[in-house]
Amino acid sequence: MRRWFHILCLLWLGGSTGAFAQTSCGFFDPKIRFADGSSACISAFPLLNRPGLISSTEFGDVHSVARTHASSYALAVTAKPNQCPFVQFTAWNWSGHDAATALPGCEKRLTEALSQYPHLKDCRCDVLIDSGRTTLSRGQFEERLKQIEQFLAEGVPAEESKRKLAERQQRENEAQRLALAQRQAAEEKRIADERQKEKERVDNELKLSKAVEAERERVAAAERLRAEERRRIEDSARLEKELAALREKLQEADRARRQASLANLADPSYFRNRVALVIGNSAYAGTWALRNPSNDAKAIAERLNGLGFDVTLVTDLKVNEIGRTLAGISQKLKPGGAFVFYYAGHGIQLRNENYFPSVDADIKTQFDLPTQSLALQQVLNLADEVKSELRIIMLDACRNNPWMVASRSLAGGLAKIEAPKGTLISYATRPGSVAEDGVGQNGLYTGMLLKHLLTPNLPIESMFKRVARDVEEASRGQQEPWHEGNLRGEFAFVVNR
Repeated sequence: MRRWFHILCLLWLGGSTGAFAQTSCGFFDPKIRFADGSSACISAFPLLNRPGLISSTEFGDVHSVARTHASSYALAVTAKPNQCPFVQFTAWNWSGHDAATALPGCEKRLTEALSQYPHLKDCRCDVLIDSGRTTLSRGQFEERLKQIEQFLAEGVPAEESKRKLAERQQRENEAQRLALAQRQAAEEKRIADERQKEKERVDNELKLSKAVEAERERVAAAERLRAEERRRIEDSARLEKELAALREKLQEADRARRQASLANLADPSYFRNRVALVIGNSAYAGTWALRNPSNDAKAIAERLNGLGFDVTLVTDLKVNEIGRTLAGISQKLKPGGAFVFYYAGHGIQLRNENYFPSVDADIKTQFDLPTQSLALQQVLNLADEVKSELRIIMLDACRNNPWMVASRSLAGGLAKIEAPKGTLISYATRPGSVAEDGVGQNGLYTGMLLKHLLTPNLPIESMFKRVARDVEEASRGQQEPWHEGNLRGEFAFVVNR
């Protein structure tokens, strides 16, 4: 008896499987019964199998809910997804009260969604599926799903999409109307301009006619004067000869004066000992790094080297290099020589003393500054000890003080000092002011130095005045170079005798 029972079960299952295979729907797959009496598997509708349609940690799609709770679940959705924003609420395992739970949940979500569409009216939810049944025919059901899929694809209801399309068409029509009006206005302006040009042409012709008449009168007057002019020609020729002779004498005197001036104008070759120390500090820590000083120093060193100076070039001077650098310069300097010092980088004044911090300086207090910086007075002392006859100091070191927090005694810019005799000091800007690093290959002040340094027969005081003028013009008065000192004689970097 038991054997016959197993045989009957196998036959029944085989028949059921064959029947559902024709519709790709298994016997245990959840189904939907439509109002017209037909039915279909939920798996036949892609939207109901779409992952993420249900925001639940337990289920991600309607098919999963129906497969687990076939006898007790409900899906409430927007009744008009083609006119209103789509929302859904799925409830399950409420013992036949799932629709009563899903519908209020859907209405609440729809109210929240309508805050983005305040102009939409008559939007509501209804129950699409209640425990495997729907009040719609299959055609109505499929149409509802199609509207929902269209909303999910476009992000707005179909009617809203049509409204926006109509608004866009209206804007395009308005733009076309405006363009047409602009073309008409442009054409009217063109016609008015042509009329104005024609009027101007007529006026010009009238002016030309008057000018021709005036020219005729002028020619007649010139003819009357020509006779008198001929009488003056002989006197003019005589006077011209006298003036030419006088000009020759003046030119000869001017040449003699220039030769005498050049004879007193010294250039680097006048000094047997020519030494230059050129320093450019760029690689400071963090945001206080400067772009141009190293470039500036290299360019100045190249110019001075070409003028016959024994140049010591130092870029990014460190604390442990200060003494060695000064010692090297001290050995090169000789009495009666020429010494040039150029510095570009950060500069700080402390109690009217000027310091140039090394790139690795870690200045926490005012007492750190003298031990981690090159002092201007140290450089001046070098030249003074060997009695250098000419001392040129050029300081492009008036940037902002990055260590201002270390002490109130520290200040930005450089302090004005009393230049020793035989010394000329040029600052990139007025003492106590600050200068910018510049945006090009060189700083503004150094760029103008390079421009005028090789100008022939230009005394150095005049050169610094030209540099100051060009810098002030280029910075629109924001930066004003300054120089002071007292040279024993006239000096120019280049003299053509």
